[in-house]
Amino acid sequence: QELFDNYGVDDVHQRMLLAKIKKMVNSMKDKIGDVVVKINEEADKTGGEVRFNADKAAIYINIGPNQIGMSPLEVYVHELNHVVLKAAIDSKDPIYNRDIRVLERLRAKVISEFSTDRVMEFMAVPDKDVADAMLDYISDKKVGLHEFAAYADTNSVMRNILSHMSLDREKVEHTNW
Repeated sequence: QELFDNYGVDDVHQRMLLAKIKKMVNSMKDKIGDVVVKINEEADKTGGEVRFNADKAAIYINIGPNQIGMSPLEVYVHELNHVVLKAAIDSKDPIYNRDIRVLERLRAKVISEFSTDRVMEFMAVPDKDVADAMLDYISDKKVGLHEFAAYADTNSVMRNILSHMSLDREKVEHTNW
């Protein structure tokens, strides 16, 4: 129940997050191994982490008074995104290749085309430090593609940025012709 307490998240956003959970799980249930969710309701701040061990994953959700800009439900959806996206990427299933390439191209485009000032244009309350941190985070080479995608799927500013972007058609060379 603690994940579903509102924490300032409006009903529309909450319904969208719940729909994302359903879609992710239904589309990838055959590829995802065991997932354990552990909730600490007495943490110093709200946050989360996912740890992988072979075909198993453990999602740790911390719920506390010091918010990180995400509700517990947003944290859960973010961490579940990691599990699903890592499963898709690691599966090497050709059905996901196009989607993975699109994510790679989107990430590269955001990194190359967005400055701090440009990110702040998409913020309800522009904050240079937050915009800098966002760009630093997604540009970090240690941040995997699944982290960028999870962040983009659960962060309203990043979703707003992506909704205003377009990619040129990808040119694919066919060598068998």
